[in-house]
Amino acid sequence: MILHQITKPLTAYDRALLSSRINQSDIILLQSDATYDYATFAKLFSQVKVLDVDATARNIPTPTDAKISDPQWVELTLNCTTSITW
Repeated sequence: MILHQITKPLTAYDRALLSSRINQSDIILLQSDATYDYATFAKLFSQVKVLDVDATARNIPTPTDAKISDPQWVELTLNCTTSITW
């Protein structure tokens, strides 16, 4: 399982490239300005998480089960085989 840490809005990426590189078993963690596109990412991929501090700072409505804290982020990183920052 790969952790994909995405930091920019979806418009900064090629959707086809993202879709071809991210498997449905992978986890996407939205950080910084990528949190603005939570709803779109959630439609495209099955496991989308948002760093709570970033979503809160930007006043992004996000389901509670999608938010993770900084300690949970560290744990998630340790539990994944690979971590890629986009």
